Amino acid sequence: MSLSYAATVAREYVHRTAVAEVFVTDTSDTEGTYRVAAQLPRGHLMQEGPVLDFSLLVETVRQAAVCVSHLHLGVPLGLAFLFRDLDVQIDDADALRVGDRQAHLEVGTALEARRTIGGRVTGVEFTGQILVDGRAALTGRGSLMVMTPAEWKSLRGLGRRETLSAAEPLLPSPQPSPQPSAQPSAQTSAQPSARADPRTVGRRDPRNVVVSQVSLVPSSAGERRAESWLHVDTRHPYLFDHPLDHAPGNLLLEAARQSAAAAVSLSHGLQPSDLVVLACTGSFDAFVELDLPTQVVTQVAELTTRGAIVACSTRTSILHAGRVAAQIDLTMGVTA
Repeated sequence: MSLSYAATVAREYVHRTAVAEVFVTDTSDTEGTYRVAAQLPRGHLMQEGPVLDFSLLVETVRQAAVCVSHLHLGVPLGLAFLFRDLDVQIDDADALRVGDRQAHLEVGTALEARRTIGGRVTGVEFTGQILVDGRAALTGRGSLMVMTPAEWKSLRGLGRRETLSAAEPLLPSPQPSPQPSAQPSAQTSAQPSARADPRTVGRRDPRNVVVSQVSLVPSSAGERRAESWLHVDTRHPYLFDHPLDHAPGNLLLEAARQSAAAAVSLSHGLQPSDLVVLACTGSFDAFVELDLPTQVVTQVAELTTRGAIVACSTRTSILHAGRVAAQIDLTMGVTA
């Protein structure tokens, strides 16, 4: 059965507020194997380079898993989903190049639901592949927690108490505003310094920069280590599509990508704008509060060559209140 790209699904099925941020258009179920159609707009705010933006690809995977959970696994609307881990491999970087029309994606995935004795879904593990205009481009796996509002409130409260016991808030608690403002507000300064120059982190639009200036730090061990701070702007229409009381996973992934691009450039002389993500493994272990500073630390390995691809492995730690809140390993590469 062919999938339709005629219209997006209802925004509630992918947990988005803006219709423009809904990418999924259709789903199907064939004996437990699910196919999900999605369309990525060429003019999206995050889409700046010649290849499909990595953040948008991960968001497509998230939306596919959430949508299938609601439409095919019986998860009711109103429950909360929380990213726990992700493992993605780019199989064909050339398939991700932006063409002269919107990209049609198809996510083929198998989902395994964790259920209570009563049958309620408490988590989802997914594996699958993304086709871009019919070409196999990406494979990956990941997992999501599924919680009732009461469970979410309890987990969120516990997480915040644990964080605040380790570090006192240094900033006023932000009140996310859904309306953009011409004047900067206190919520855009959840870090000790201003945003990095977009060119140094592989970006063009300053609005998409989510870290401060990335600097190499001398190490007696000889390792290449780069440091910066997370820059949070709750007015960003994609990263904060709706008000949140913590930094979302896609913000942390983008911070790791920007830090890695800058760190590889500083360490090996490659241009940040030439670097693309070839692989990503991430785990998210603690909430990142919006009213505490968050450090982004990236370790950089040596360059490797695989055919026409020059690549570099990086490990980024999101340090928050004296502990690692998330760890994201990226392979950054330059393709011919």
